[in-house]
Amino acid sequence: MSLDLITIILSLISLYVSVRVAWETSFRPAKIVAVMPHCVMWQFSSWKGDRPTGDVISRQMTPYLRIRNFGIKPVVIEDLRIKFKTQNSAVFAYPVNKVADEVIEAPGNNNQQLGLGQGAPFCGIFLAANQEWKNSYAFSMSVNDYEILIQDVNVYVEIRTGGSNKWKTIHKDIFSFGSMPYHLRPLKTDTTATGSRNSHVYSKRWNDAHGK
Repeated sequence: MSLDLITIILSLISLYVSVRVAWETSFRPAKIVAVMPHCVMWQFSSWKGDRPTGDVISRQMTPYLRIRNFGIKPVVIEDLRIKFKTQNSAVFAYPVNKVADEVIEAPGNNNQQLGLGQGAPFCGIFLAANQEWKNSYAFSMSVNDYEILIQDVNVYVEIRTGGSNKWKTIHKDIFSFGSMPYHLRPLKTDTTATGSRNSHVYSKRWNDAHGK
């Protein structure tokens, strides 16, 4: 092998290494990954004086959701939603207001009568390299849309990033709501009424990992 050929090969290797390092340290685009192992489903009753009527006026959810940017470039997530898809239909839940972390991590401590707080709605996320965002929002959709959340439902976490009108799926799983999910059961019987109810729903990925 001639000296000139060796010099060319070494130059090409050096160029490749330089480009690779630059890509990995400065130019690699954002890579957004999400995890959502479970979600708490809520029902809220109307109240008459200091007593609940048992009539459902609101349904919401608090997903245990984390989003991380594994890329190098920062990214602005302008909008966020959760899509629930069955064989026949699809519905979308959007973050409607901020709630205390305790409501998501320890939902039994919630003492709100008519909902999950009055905090500001979702206004976007900025994620730098390796930065993680932990959900602190309640999500909701129309009361009737919750009626498709029965048995196994495909769940997608979707985002819109800066300047784009297209939604991108960053997480997909299956949630098992069961044949008689708590979020659709009545809040009142013939003699009593409950002001609210919450129940955990776990993903197939979580159940498989824990042998459920």
